[in-house]
Amino acid sequence: MNMQLNMQAGGQSKTAFHLDNYQWHYRALLIFTPKSDYPAFQTQLAELESQKDGLCDRDLKLVSLVQNGKSYAEQTIISEPIAEQIRFQFAVEPEEFAVILVGKDGTQKHRYSHPILIEELLATIDAMPMRQYEMQHGNRPSTRMTVC
Repeated sequence: MNMQLNMQAGGQSKTAFHLDNYQWHYRALLIFTPKSDYPAFQTQLAELESQKDGLCDRDLKLVSLVQNGKSYAEQTIISEPIAEQIRFQFAVEPEEFAVILVGKDGTQKHRYSHPILIEELLATIDAMPMRQYEMQHGNRPSTRMTVC
């Protein structure tokens, strides 16, 4: 499913966020929340903030999908139609809090209904076969789209 959409900003067309552009380059941590001040969402963001380097080392990108507010992939705003497509793709209800780890192959690896501790998240990623390969052989810089 191609999640391409263009947004108009100040008369200029900007390319919108595409989850499928992460495939084979990054893992994604999708955080679905009903609203930006939802306690579980705030707890999850604070937990992730404590280990930015660990997330970067694992090629993990954060995607916040807020039902009643703005959604973001890193600093890129995600349009409402794209956010809805992602919500539908991962079968997340509008008032549901969910954290979904998406592997570099683009598939859901783990799903949580509560904030996940950073230690558990990093251990989960480190146990994945592709991450095991990366740790043994090193990340190949030529496959990276951007630097964290």
